[in-house]
Amino acid sequence: MTNFTADLSFGRESETHFANYFSNTSWTPTLAPNYKFPDYDVSISSGSSTITFEIKTDRWTPKTNNVAIEIGRDGEPTGLQTTKADYFVTRVKDIYYGVKTSTLKQYIEDNAEFLRVKQVGDGERTTCVLLPFYEFKNMTVFAINDMVLIQSLLPIIKDNAK
Repeated sequence: MTNFTADLSFGRESETHFANYFSNTSWTPTLAPNYKFPDYDVSISSGSSTITFEIKTDRWTPKTNNVAIEIGRDGEPTGLQTTKADYFVTRVKDIYYGVKTSTLKQYIEDNAEFLRVKQVGDGERTTCVLLPFYEFKNMTVFAINDMVLIQSLLPIIKDNAK
């Protein structure tokens, strides 16, 4: 198994784990179809409302204190550049940090000259912006782990979407 395959599997596990937080709420979680769906990874719906999430798992953040924000692969836009998700969520260890996607895009645009860009992954084919973790946390609208009652966060997530 390549690192890419292992990372893809770990990422899908994170998407499923995140979606399961909403299973016992009034919101219905749905996983996006098999990896090739650029709009978002997870959606939750209740009545006529739908909220979408881009889920990323960063195993390096605890070591580097940076969050790697994918913006391209093989010269083509991907990740943050193509997602239509309301929230960009990064899993660090067992905590999911949710930032409004529009806020993150604007921050990177406004600070591009100060942020480090790095080629990563198998063959260094993926382009990422390295964002200091404390900056990412400063933009966080919600943080979820197994100890947080999702029901208490739903109003915050809904009110801040879009």
